[in-house]
Amino acid sequence: MPRNAERGTVKWIRQGQMLYVKWMDTREVKMCSTFHMAFQGDTTVRNVRNTEGTWTSCCVPIPVSVREYNKFMGGVDLSDALLKYYSIRRKKMKWYKALLFHFIDVAVVNGFLLHKELAAQKQRRPLTHKRFRELLVEQLVDFHPGRASAAASAPVSSPGLLLVVVLWVQLVDLVASQSLSVTLAQWITPARRQQAGGDVFIALLMVSII
Repeated sequence: MPRNAERGTVKWIRQGQMLYVKWMDTREVKMCSTFHMAFQGDTTVRNVRNTEGTWTSCCVPIPVSVREYNKFMGGVDLSDALLKYYSIRRKKMKWYKALLFHFIDVAVVNGFLLHKELAAQKQRRPLTHKRFRELLVEQLVDFHPGRASAAASAPVSSPGLLLVVVLWVQLVDLVASQSLSVTLAQWITPARRQQAGGDVFIALLMVSII
């Protein structure tokens, strides 16, 4: 399919029961199916830029397989999109760090989705994804506007998630750099146990490195 193909262009080929479809949306979409027809006259609304440079809404053709995918699998794509908007992952990281930060991303997105569901149940307006993350960061670092001096002088009674993450990465880095594995008994000193919140953090470490 040419790169300058119009939005809604559909091309397909079939061999036996296998159907292969190409559809031009904002980018080229490819689908395989064994039980769909290639096209049944369905349309979808898309914003298209006209020759004058303004955007207008119009109906464009859409293959049956793509329409069904959007209908039944939209939640999966939504989750993937939310993970990419404000991801904390960065390139050129060690694999275990990338895995850890991915789990944090998933946890934050799941928390945001739960927040939206609870807001709908209570008939309240939910926070935006960005504001939810900002508020989460403030709570994790125990930040209170106008109380910075008091917060700085007050003793920390419970660990934040960021501290747990930092200590987890330190432990994994240590294990990866040693020729012999470092046991939990060697690494978990009384100071680290107290700093990280005691048995809760120890349980997290044990689950993380199993």
